[in-house]
Amino acid sequence: MSLSQQLEQQIRATIGGPVDLAARDGEDHLVCELTELGSLGVSVQRLELRTPKLANLSSDSLRKVADDLAGRVSYLLEAITPIEVDEEQCTVQMRSTPPYRAENATSYYEILVAAGAIGLMRYKKGRSEARHAEPFAITREVLYRLVNDFVGAAKSAMAQD
Repeated sequence: MSLSQQLEQQIRATIGGPVDLAARDGEDHLVCELTELGSLGVSVQRLELRTPKLANLSSDSLRKVADDLAGRVSYLLEAITPIEVDEEQCTVQMRSTPPYRAENATSYYEILVAAGAIGLMRYKKGRSEARHAEPFAITREVLYRLVNDFVGAAKSAMAQD
């Protein structure tokens, strides 16, 4: 059973929230922290795929994974694109471009593509405050699609290397 199918099964069996869910498919491990569950949607605090498919990749290879992921994930509130490559930490940071700006705050998605993992969170930063993670609401269908796109991007890394 795929990671998204396992997640779907767990969500169907869960009432309310918050809840931390996990799924495993071979060496791939999914962690999903949900703050709320509704009949159609969920509120996500964090979504992370840990996979050896991304381990030991160069920053150039991780950048290709990030580019692939940017092409796949086109259905969130804002487009997500790579903005920075950390050669030392072997991590590619992706963010909403442009971020959502309200009166006194900016909100954005952030995906980190690292050696061994892809993680998604949403952040909010007010004018005179530090950024902080905040849950984001999506439909269940979008959540399962995100999981499949994370897995697909990780598989694409193996085809490149």
